[in-house]
Amino acid sequence: MNFIEYLSEHIKNPYLLISLMSLLPFSEIKGGILLGLSLKLNPLYTYGICFLSSSIPIPIIILTIKGIVDRLKKSKIKKIAISFEKGILAKFSYMGSTKHIFWKLLCFVGVPIPLTGAYSGSCLSALLELPLSKGFFSVILGNAISGLIILAIGVVFQEQADKILLGFLSLIPVIGIISLIKRKKSSRA
Repeated sequence: MNFIEYLSEHIKNPYLLISLMSLLPFSEIKGGILLGLSLKLNPLYTYGICFLSSSIPIPIIILTIKGIVDRLKKSKIKKIAISFEKGILAKFSYMGSTKHIFWKLLCFVGVPIPLTGAYSGSCLSALLELPLSKGFFSVILGNAISGLIILAIGVVFQEQADKILLGFLSLIPVIGIISLIKRKKSSRA
């Protein structure tokens, strides 16, 4: 039994399944679309459902994450909160100044690689204290672009969509480990 069959066996409604996959922080719209194409669902319905599902957390994160992190920095787990904040802000540090932040954030979210989606973009928007409308529209447009890129790749390579999905999901821990190693090295320097 492969990964797609396993998921389909446990969640019978395929559109609910891709919606849930799109809500997950690490797979987001990219994983949902690839899963939908693996299940041979209509590409346009798949895109629409995955876009809407992956967009639900954006305003919630933008409105709450800064307050949560600030509150946690005053608690017993302040080291975790500080580490989280530094990790998110480190993702933006390679982009340079905050000039043209709207476009930089849009590109950050729009490039469909693991750990650069709507969740990370929303956290960045909040922690950089962007105005709500600027951060929201930047992340939502980036999310739409990311989904369109993955949809195009998935449609062209639909027979291999399940393999692309598994490859994408397997990159998540690799990129996470590389990010942690880089962060540890930069904190020592």
